[in-house]
Amino acid sequence: MLLLALVPLTLADPVDDRLTPGATVVWAGLDYSRAVMYVPETFADPEARVFWGPGGGLSDRIARYAGPGDVWTQLTVDWNAMFLGDLLKRIEKDLVIDLVAELPEPDGQTAPRTAGWFRPEALGRDAARFTEAEIAAMVHGWKLTSTSGTGFGIVVERIAKVSDEACVWPVFFDVASRDMLSAERLCKAPGGMEFRNYWYNPIINAVQDVIKRRK
Repeated sequence: MLLLALVPLTLADPVDDRLTPGATVVWAGLDYSRAVMYVPETFADPEARVFWGPGGGLSDRIARYAGPGDVWTQLTVDWNAMFLGDLLKRIEKDLVIDLVAELPEPDGQTAPRTAGWFRPEALGRDAARFTEAEIAAMVHGWKLTSTSGTGFGIVVERIAKVSDEACVWPVFFDVASRDMLSAERLCKAPGGMEFRNYWYNPIINAVQDVIKRRK
């Protein structure tokens, strides 16, 4: 009797096919446009919530901001700037690619967030807020100066102290068609000093996961 070995078929990864040494990848930014922070209900004052940090109280100093109402606007800018100054070089080196940052006009996906951040802390353990279809729709709306190539961006979904995690969606896509090539939801624990750094570290950890898988 002839025994046939059944070998499972493995589909080629469209992203790995594109991330060849020397390939150009367009960085699309950190998109906080629909991100939510789940905050303790005891913080009745929206301005007080802004400064709720890892110490459990008003631990961030206001000195670097013009005022409480400007903090979330500035944080979106800060987190995108930190990525440009830190992680782009790490991604380029580890994946052996040429990562180009061609961020959009001020009204694009990296634009400062000014309202609608907060939800009650009790909701912070909910399941994913987005589907892959919703992420794909967001990518189609991203603004870039590039018209071709492979794009890479991150949709930030939630910041939740109750579960001590931030959840993000790293996304690879075709720049010309805006078709999504790969998307996954990653939830990582925060860490570090001050609110800005504390909730930036999950971004670093998520990107490191992506790098390890794509190397």
